[in-house]
Amino acid sequence: MGNTQFTIKFLTPQFTQGYPYIFTIGLPLKKGFLYNKDKLLVLDQDNNSYVSELTPLLYWPDKSIKWCILDIFIAKPIKNITFLFLGTSNQKEKLQEKIKFNIEKSEQKINLSTGSFYFVLDKNLNSIFKNIDIDFSLTTKNNKKFSFQDLKEKNINFLHIGRLRIDIEIKGKLLISGKKYINLRFIISFFYHSSIIKIDAEIHNPNPSIHPSGKWDLGDPGSIFFKDFSILYKLDKPIKELTCYIDKTKNKEIIVSKNFDKFIIHQNSSGGTNWNSPNHIDKDGNLTVKFKGFFIHEFNDGCLTKKISGDRINPLIIAKSEKNISFSIKNFWQNFPKSIKVQKDLIKLSLFPKQTQILYELQGGEKKTHTIYIDIDSDENGERLFNFMFPPNFEINPYWVHTSETIPYFVPEEQDSNENYLRYIKNIIIGPNSFFKKNEVIDEYGWRNFGDIFSDHEAVNHKGDTPFVSHYNNQYDFLYGAIVHFLRSGDFKWFELLEPLAKHTFDIDIYHTDKDKAAYNHGMFWHTDHYVEAKTATHRTYSRLNPSPGGGPSNEHNYTTGLLYFYLLTGNIQAKEAVLELANWVIEMDKGDNSLFCILDHDPTGLASQTVDPMFHRPGRGAGNSINALIDAYILTNNRKYLFKAEELIRRTIHPKDDIEKLNLDDPEFRWSYLVYLQILDKYLCLKLELNEIDWMYFYGRDSLIHYGRWILKNEVPYKDVLHKVEIPTETWPAQDIRKAYVLNCVTKYISEKERKLFLEKAKFFFNRCLDDLLKFNTAYLTRPMVILCVFGFQQAYFDNLKKHSANRPLKHNYDFGEPETFVPQKYRWKTTFRKNIKTFSREIKRIFIEKIWQIKQKLPL
Repeated sequence: MGNTQFTIKFLTPQFTQGYPYIFTIGLPLKKGFLYNKDKLLVLDQDNNSYVSELTPLLYWPDKSIKWCILDIFIAKPIKNITFLFLGTSNQKEKLQEKIKFNIEKSEQKINLSTGSFYFVLDKNLNSIFKNIDIDFSLTTKNNKKFSFQDLKEKNINFLHIGRLRIDIEIKGKLLISGKKYINLRFIISFFYHSSIIKIDAEIHNPNPSIHPSGKWDLGDPGSIFFKDFSILYKLDKPIKELTCYIDKTKNKEIIVSKNFDKFIIHQNSSGGTNWNSPNHIDKDGNLTVKFKGFFIHEFNDGCLTKKISGDRINPLIIAKSEKNISFSIKNFWQNFPKSIKVQKDLIKLSLFPKQTQILYELQGGEKKTHTIYIDIDSDENGERLFNFMFPPNFEINPYWVHTSETIPYFVPEEQDSNENYLRYIKNIIIGPNSFFKKNEVIDEYGWRNFGDIFSDHEAVNHKGDTPFVSHYNNQYDFLYGAIVHFLRSGDFKWFELLEPLAKHTFDIDIYHTDKDKAAYNHGMFWHTDHYVEAKTATHRTYSRLNPSPGGGPSNEHNYTTGLLYFYLLTGNIQAKEAVLELANWVIEMDKGDNSLFCILDHDPTGLASQTVDPMFHRPGRGAGNSINALIDAYILTNNRKYLFKAEELIRRTIHPKDDIEKLNLDDPEFRWSYLVYLQILDKYLCLKLELNEIDWMYFYGRDSLIHYGRWILKNEVPYKDVLHKVEIPTETWPAQDIRKAYVLNCVTKYISEKERKLFLEKAKFFFNRCLDDLLKFNTAYLTRPMVILCVFGFQQAYFDNLKKHSANRPLKHNYDFGEPETFVPQKYRWKTTFRKNIKTFSREIKRIFIEKIWQIKQKLPL
C-alpha cells in the first residue's frame, strides 16, 4: 500500500520503549465499508498485523458502521513515524481470539484479569478494590471528612466491555450539610496486558444556584465549599526510593529521593507571566493564588532537606516499594492547584489540595473532572504509564475522512485553493494571535478555566495594566470548527486546543441541575456579557458587580455539534451525555406543563424557538440552535422523539410561503441570525436525504430554504456596506458574511441547473468580500471573527471542488403546505386562555345553579 492510502499516522516516537500500550481513536467509515466489527484488519507499512477491537458508535441506514472507536494493541516498539492501514478480512485471526480479559463474578466481588494483573472489585462497594487500597478523601469547609464508605446510593456499571479495554463507572453521593448533596463519579478504565488504571474523577454539585436578579456570582447559596478532594493509595510496604520526572515529555530534570519522610509537589498557579490575573478570585474578589508556579519539598526527620521551585510541571513519579508504582495527574499545571504528596506508605493525589489554604467553591450545577493514571506494577522508568499519559500525536488521513462523507462539506486542506482563508485560519494555532497566546493574556488556566478561550474582542476598549477577563464559552461552536480543521490538516495543534475545550465545556459551561426552572436546567451559559469583565460570575455571564440586567442559559447559546464529534473522535462518554442533556433541555424548556402558566395553558412555551424578542418565532439562532441540538441527539440515539421535536420547531418557525419582507431581515442588528437558522435547516435536509426520507417534511424544509435563498440572492449585501444600520460597527459584521456564502452554496443542491450558477457566483462573492472586508479592520484577528470563519468558512472549498450535484433529487412535488401561521408563546396566550376559561367556568356555575334550583323545586310540595 502507498502512504496516500494510510488511515492513521503516528507523528511522535513515544512507543520506542513503553509497551504494551492500547491506542484508542475514533474513526469515520464510508457507507458499506464494514458491517461486521470483527472483520476489520489493521496493518502497518511493513505489513505487520495489529490486534485491534472496533466498537461501533453510529450506523449508516444500510446498517454498515459509520463511526467507531478503534482500540489498537501496540505490543512492541514501532517506528518513529508509523502508518496504519485499515482493511477488511473474512477470517478472524487466531491471535485476536486469544486476547481478551478474564472476568469472574461472585456475590462479593468481580475478578478482572488483564492478562498481566488481577484487579478485584468490591461488588458490595464497601471499597473500590478488594486487593488494592485506593480511596478518596473529601474535607468540607467545617473539617468534616468523607471517604468511599460514606457514599450513599452507590452503584457500579460496566460502560464498556471489550477484549482490549474495560470501562466501569462507580458513583454515589455525599450529604455534605443540611439537604445539600455532592455527587461523585469515578470512571475507571482497565487495559489488556497492563497493570495501568485510568481514573476519571468527577465531582458535581447538583444543587441549583439561587442567582438573585439573574446574577450568577460566586458565593451563591447554592454553592458547596470544601477544603480538599484527593485520591489516596495506601501501600502494603514502605517506599524505598522515589523518582520524579518534572516533565518527561521534554526530558526535563529527574529528581531521585531515597531517605525521606514526606515528598510534596505543589502547583499553586499557572507559572505564566500573568499567573496572578484577576481570573483567579474568590467570592470576595480576593486572589486564590499565592505564588508563581510550583515547589517540590522533601522532608526527612521533620526537616526540609530538598527545595526546588519552577514555573510549570507535569510530573510523572515512580515509587519503588515491594514493586514499582508509577502515577501522575493529567494536565497537572494547567488545572492548578494540584498537589502530590508521598509518605512512606501513602500516595496522595490531590485534585483540590488543602495546601492552598483556601476554600474551593463548586457552584450550583457545576462539575469538574480530573484524570489520574496509576501503574500498579510499573516498569522501572514509568515508560508504559508515560505512553498512556502522553499518547502520540496522530493524524487521520484527511482523504479517508473526505471519502467517508461523515462530515458535511468536508474537503482536505490540500484541496482548498482559498489561500487567504487558510492563512487567516492558521493564526488560531500559530503566531502572536494564536489562541494559545491569547490565553496567556488572562491566564486562562486553573481547574475552572482551562480549556476556555479569552474573548479579547470584548476588551478592545479596555484601558489599564490588569488583564480584562472575559470568557468565550464556545460561542458559535468553535469546538466543531477546531475538530474539522484538525481532521482537514492533520495539524495536532488543533487537537491541543479542542480536547481541553471540550472537557471544559461539558464540565463548566453547562448547568448540571434539574432543580431550577425548566428554562435553565441543563442549559448552556452564555459567554461573559458584552464589554464587561467576568469578575465573580466566572463562566456564568452575569455578575452583580456589572450593570447588566441579568439572565441565564438561553436557547440562543446552545452548541452541541462539537461535543457530538468529540464523542465520535474520542469515545468520551461525558461528551455524549452533554449532547443529550442539551437536547433534552430544549424539549423541557418548551413544555407548557413546566411553566408557571401551566394551570391555564398546557401548550408549548415558545422558549425553544424565540430569538431576541419573545414574540419572534421565525428564523433566528434561537430556533436554529434548538433544532440543531435535537438533530444531534437523534444522530446519537436514533430516537425519533428528537427528530419529531425538531420538525415541530421547523413548522413553527418557517414556511415556504413566508412574506419575508415583513420579517425585516435587512435589519442586521436584530435579524442577522436568520442565517444561522438556514444553515441548520440545510443540516436537517442533509439528514433527511441520508435517511432517504423524501417526504412532506423534506419538501417543506427544502422549499423554505429555497424561498429564503432567493431572497438573499436578490436583497442581501455585504455587511460592511450597511454598517450604519448597526449599533457597534465591529469586525464581527463582515465576518458574518461567511454565512451568506454558506447558505447560498447549500441552496444550489436543491435547485435547477439554470439557477445554480447565479447562486454559486453570489456565494463566492460573499466569501471573498467577507475576507477582504474583515482584513481591512485592524481588529481582524480577535477571537470572535476568527472563530466564525473557522467554523463556517471551510465549506467553500467543497463547493469550489464540486463538479456536479447529486442526481435523482426530485425538484417537483404535489404537496400542499397551506398558509403560514403565527405562533403565540404561552405567556402571551394565557390572557386569552384565562378569558376563555372564565367564560366556561361562569357557564358551568350558571348551569349547576339552575340544575340545583330545579332539584330543590322538585322536592317542594305542590
